[in-house]
Amino acid sequence: MTLTLELTPEQERRLAEARKKGIPVESLLLAVIEHLTPREEMADTLTQLRALEAQWAEEDAKLSPEEIAKENAEWEAFIAEHPLKELRLREPKL
Repeated sequence: MTLTLELTPEQERRLAEARKKGIPVESLLLAVIEHLTPREEMADTLTQLRALEAQWAEEDAKLSPEEIAKENAEWEAFIAEHPLKELRLREPKL
């Protein structure tokens, strides 16, 4: 199969950097394709996550107001010690 890609100047520059490091473009693209999650696998993962969320909701429904207050206080203490100011997903640099 032959692919034609329209790259931005920045993407072209990054590919040139990869080539200078000895990384063939073909190898880079094949590695990306190999690491893509198949749709079926993603659907299975989503189903598992939904089941886990339902389980947590059932467990939470059984908590007393005191237990809820205790868990909320523990969560607030954790967040105070481990603040998450921001979450960024970055495109890998070549």
